[in-house]
Amino acid sequence: MLTKKFRFGSAWKLMAVLSLVFFFAETMVMFLLPLLPVLPNWLENMADATLMVLLSAPAVYFLIVRSMKQRIDELEPMSEKLTESDRLFREMAETVEEVFWITDPEKNTMLYISPAYQKIWGRTCESLFAAPRNWLEAIHPEDRQKVLQAALTKQSRGDYAEEYRIIRPDQSVRWIRDRAFPVKDSSGKVSRIVGVAEDITERIAAEKKFRTLLESSPDAVVVVDAEGRIVLVNTQTERLFGYTREELHGKILETLMPERFRAGHPGLRAGYDAQSPARPMGGNLELYALRKDGRELPVDVLLSPISTPEGPLFMSVIRDISERQALEAQLRQAQKMESVGRLAGGVAHDFNNLLTAINGYASLLMDALPKDDSKRQDVKEILVMGKRAAALTQQLLAFSRRQMLATKRVDLNEIVGGTVRMLKRLIGENIKLETRLAAHPCMVKVDAGQIEQVLINLAVNARDAMPDGGTLVIATKTVAMPDEFFRNRPSLKRGPLVELCVSDTGEGMNEAVLSRLFEPYFTTKEMGKGTGLGLSTVHGIIKQSMGEIEVESAPNKGTTFCIYLPETEAVTEGQASKKTGPAAIGGDEVVLLVEDEESVRRLVERVLKGSGYTVLAAANGREALKALEVRAKPVDLVITDVVMPGMNGRELAQEIASRNMSPRTLYISGYTDEAIVQHGVLEPGLAFLYKPFTTDALLRKMREVLDGPRDQAKA
Repeated sequence: MLTKKFRFGSAWKLMAVLSLVFFFAETMVMFLLPLLPVLPNWLENMADATLMVLLSAPAVYFLIVRSMKQRIDELEPMSEKLTESDRLFREMAETVEEVFWITDPEKNTMLYISPAYQKIWGRTCESLFAAPRNWLEAIHPEDRQKVLQAALTKQSRGDYAEEYRIIRPDQSVRWIRDRAFPVKDSSGKVSRIVGVAEDITERIAAEKKFRTLLESSPDAVVVVDAEGRIVLVNTQTERLFGYTREELHGKILETLMPERFRAGHPGLRAGYDAQSPARPMGGNLELYALRKDGRELPVDVLLSPISTPEGPLFMSVIRDISERQALEAQLRQAQKMESVGRLAGGVAHDFNNLLTAINGYASLLMDALPKDDSKRQDVKEILVMGKRAAALTQQLLAFSRRQMLATKRVDLNEIVGGTVRMLKRLIGENIKLETRLAAHPCMVKVDAGQIEQVLINLAVNARDAMPDGGTLVIATKTVAMPDEFFRNRPSLKRGPLVELCVSDTGEGMNEAVLSRLFEPYFTTKEMGKGTGLGLSTVHGIIKQSMGEIEVESAPNKGTTFCIYLPETEAVTEGQASKKTGPAAIGGDEVVLLVEDEESVRRLVERVLKGSGYTVLAAANGREALKALEVRAKPVDLVITDVVMPGMNGRELAQEIASRNMSPRTLYISGYTDEAIVQHGVLEPGLAFLYKPFTTDALLRKMREVLDGPRDQAKA
């Protein structure tokens, strides 16, 4: 029955059953002993001892053994849990990419190292257990002492976190980030050091690439945290704002803004969260930044959020647009000047045609009148006014850069020296003129007469700015300018430059006047004391000479004009042009005259016929070609206007040359055209006469062309 009722699942249950059996057996013996005969003492003592054991067995079981069983039963699940935890730890440690390690700091032994060690270090875990010093020897020699010192001092404190390099057996280098944490026993003593090491080689490479990109950026890069405090800047930020990295770190972003923008910016910054897309800041508003020295500068700003484990960051890419705004202003000014110049050039062209006829017919009339005729004085006045009008058109053409320049290599010092005497008479005795010329030649390729005109105009301008006297200084020197100078002046040829500066100690000018200084007909002088074309003419001449002109001035601090021209090589003796004597006037050659302005055409035809030439006259290219077809044989010279409706003068001359109908061409015009010039300089090998011309100048130029080589009068 008992065997059926009890199912013995353990030794403890068996002991309990046996104890009960012994208990019942002992009870029966106690009742039966009195009925037995007297026993020997030794047998009685043995029986008593046996009975005591049998009687104490249940108590031992219930008081000691059972309590031990209960304790063991309680510890058994805990042991199972510890075994499970150990299994889970090992599974985790052996599957993650980081290296887990445990050491005994007292014995200085490695207790555990995860298999990732073999992958990262390239060494077996067994080798590290066998020789723990292999860990230190694998560290790069340059990092070894630093890491060893940190391990000895920081691991037990819990602040060990080092980045260092290791050298693998194949000599490749990896970057490691190693962290350690102390484990203390119940007495507070550090009994274990637990750590994790990860391979950060790719992160270091990415950071290096990021740093390279950051530092090579031409723009300032400022990174701020969610509170608007600066956490990172690049070198360009230091250059742009004048602060060092250390000075900027931790400061609020508003430090880099003018005072008037600071109050409202935190609210705008708060509205730009980590989910916002990268975008320009400010929309169509003009943005300004503030340098350490207090100077403001216009900027463009691009905002971009950055997500990091530590929280959102915000990157501002800041570009200084001072140069761009200056170039845009220059472009607007150039476009305005170009428009006005085109208008002025067109007016001058038409006016020159009129002046050619007026002055030409006046000259013919003067020649026809007897020397004692009272009308000669009237004609003389016409010629004087015509000459003044021609000078005015020259100024208009100079401003519009449409005049013809007779450029050659000259020493700027010689031009200045040659005009000093005239300038002294021009500015008066109450102004002292000083020249500070370079000790060596300052060779430039310019029209010497036009540069003289520049000096005259600047001297007159300085004289008017010093009504009570002062000093005028003209200085020359050669200079080498940095790349930035040429970037801001793209039309100026890079290389050595000759600088011509004209300075006065006069009244100076304010910003409003400076902004309009080179505009035609702009003047601050009283009515009748200035045309407003002087400085615009200077500007046009210098620009047409492929140079630049700069001006510095302030009220009561005088004015300095500095002209920059590309330096050129000196003229060799063989290159110097030879002067010829005056050419004979008149001839008997056949000339084809093509001029669309009827008054000019009739005048030239009359002058040429009067000088013995045979003239075929035409109003345009089509008529000219038809006249040649009718003649059916070549002419000696083609005289043609350049700017004509339909076929221009250059196209006509080339067509005639292709038909072998004329060996020489003389171009006439009151307006330079890109058909025959580049930047106002006549194309080599072309003959040209500028309107308005005198009849004498026309006849001399014709003889020069007819008697000269053909390659100097090509079509």
